[in-house]
Amino acid sequence: MASVLRELPGKELGNKLESHYLYFRNRSHFGLRGFSFYHERPTWFPLMSASLLKAAHSIPFFERAQGRVIRDVMARINPVLLGMPFDGKGIERNAAKPVTLNTDRSAWEAATKERETRRIASFAGHKATMMWGQWPDYVRDEAIRAHEEALSMSSTYRDMMPASYIDLLRHEFATKSRHSMTMASALFAVRDSIC
Repeated sequence: MASVLRELPGKELGNKLESHYLYFRNRSHFGLRGFSFYHERPTWFPLMSASLLKAAHSIPFFERAQGRVIRDVMARINPVLLGMPFDGKGIERNAAKPVTLNTDRSAWEAATKERETRRIASFAGHKATMMWGQWPDYVRDEAIRAHEEALSMSSTYRDMMPASYIDLLRHEFATKSRHSMTMASALFAVRDSIC
């Protein structure tokens, strides 16, 4: 690990660990496009925004570690959010008027039930586009397509990838290995970086 960290950008350990996450783990958490719409609407993760990532790296690491980026974004979206008790306290620890949440969940539960009723009604008579069980086949096929695109665009990619990689990928998916999604995610990341 030390040899890997030495090669990464950053002068301090915190910066190097952040670079390690960004280069090696970020795609695993945010790279599978299907999860962007997991809750029936687009989900925005801060690390998915190239502009926000660039803005974050314009301030020192210790300010990022203290949550300045998210605090600044929340202040621009809606300053009231800074007083919300996300983890038992507001982001602004010294907020003059911390927000007190109503713990009565009955209105929320009624609204959730109504939304689910409307959602089910909207699908009446429609065949589902994709069932959850089809997801691994879809990801496998898209990964193979990403591999083929990368092969056609980059001689470096052709030189570094073993000829048996797709066979290995198919095997991992056939055995329902968790490693299969990691392999697919890596292929998507490489293809995206080449494009």
